[in-house]
Amino acid sequence: MKPRYSAMLLALSLGITASAFASTPYDDVPLDHWAYDAIETLTVHGVIDGYPDGTFRGNQPITRFEMAKMIRNAVLSQDEIHDKDRKLLDKLANEYKEELKGFNVRIVELERRVGNIQWKGNIRYRYINDHTSDGGGGMMALFGGGDGGSRKKSTLQYLTATLEPDIKIAKNWTGHLRMNYNLDLQSGGNSTNDTFGGGGGNDIMSMFMGGGGGRKVKEFYLDRAFLHGDYKNLQINIGRLPYTSFADRGLVVNDNVTGAQVVYGTKYKAALTAGRVNADPNGTKNSGGFMAMFGGGGTSQKTHYYGVEVFTAPGKATFGAGFHRFGNRNFDDGGGMMALFGGGGTEKQHANIYSVGASYQFDNIFGLNAAAAWNTMKDMGYDGSKRSWQVEATFGKEDQKKAGNVTGYVAYRHLGNSVSWRPDYEVMNSGQKGWDVGVKYVIYKDIVASLRYFRGKSIKDNTDENTLFGEVYCYF
Repeated sequence: MKPRYSAMLLALSLGITASAFASTPYDDVPLDHWAYDAIETLTVHGVIDGYPDGTFRGNQPITRFEMAKMIRNAVLSQDEIHDKDRKLLDKLANEYKEELKGFNVRIVELERRVGNIQWKGNIRYRYINDHTSDGGGGMMALFGGGDGGSRKKSTLQYLTATLEPDIKIAKNWTGHLRMNYNLDLQSGGNSTNDTFGGGGGNDIMSMFMGGGGGRKVKEFYLDRAFLHGDYKNLQINIGRLPYTSFADRGLVVNDNVTGAQVVYGTKYKAALTAGRVNADPNGTKNSGGFMAMFGGGGTSQKTHYYGVEVFTAPGKATFGAGFHRFGNRNFDDGGGMMALFGGGGTEKQHANIYSVGASYQFDNIFGLNAAAAWNTMKDMGYDGSKRSWQVEATFGKEDQKKAGNVTGYVAYRHLGNSVSWRPDYEVMNSGQKGWDVGVKYVIYKDIVASLRYFRGKSIKDNTDENTLFGEVYCYF
């Protein structure tokens, strides 16, 4: 049998957090004892207690019955149990199931408390202020027709509530969903009835359309639904799954793919992703720009995609390379940011895109990463559209649980629109080049604010573009 001190440390490992300004009632645990803080925390949470004579008797062996009581109290004292803690509690509960019956706590009740469904989510506020010098469609409608030479400004504010249930299905399998509700704060209406962009495409959300049209974002939609299998060195994802290209950190792809993905390896990994990509993740119709990238205007279409990548696991130094193939791409620049994929053209062919990336973390604070990608097939017909590259310096280590935590980055990016499809940089997008800087600050535990700024030019016609992007996340 283990001494009470050892069992106490085991209970403390189950996600119990410390409480200030409390004290233990035990006569045999002085303030300078090495275990005083741990005993104080567990006593306050009701996980442990002492003997009637006011002693703790930490060196005395603990009985199975006492250990079972600590397991029960650890579970019932917590509102949130993390995955690693859940596995440990499941093992302990099974080992001490006979003793737990003495507390009228069945294993199924413990499973109910710990939960086969773990809920998480966030409420997000976004403010986007966009300027463009040519009036041709705002930041994201870089290539749409315009009214020539005028300075355009657009502002967007909206609120999004997101729920992400994770469902334990079997020993190695979990299910993952993501549901979103959008609210336009400028009109006060829900997003089902609000059109972002249009009227010449001079709104920030014209990133999703060609000039002259508008795109409606659904009030409520499910954008992820996939199964995840974890077999030690092998991970399998099936369904509508999130995919950010591994080797280049999202320089080429950052979107949902309806299909399957297999990742194998530990230190060195290989990933195969295949499926279909929806022209509009919300399933809405638009006028033929970015979100109608693979077909004519006014329709929501899909295209085939597959990618093969090899890369190293996260560490001090990383590197990787990948190949991406898109089908049915339209390379006629018929109007709208990503009109290379839709509207106005008849010449369609697939795209073969190669990418490489590397990063180095100098210490716990400073890091550097770079990536490049190029399309070996036909481009948009002007210089710069067949290649993408970026260099980024980062500082800080993110911790959304730690108030006062600060992180940031400074980057220069060139995002050729024949290469980068929905790249992983929300403040800028395909068809732009320039400086991208940002900072993130944890206001309070799980409340995170960020501010990003892009200043650069359109790759096609070298017109000035700049965007201010503010965001506040409240995680739960």
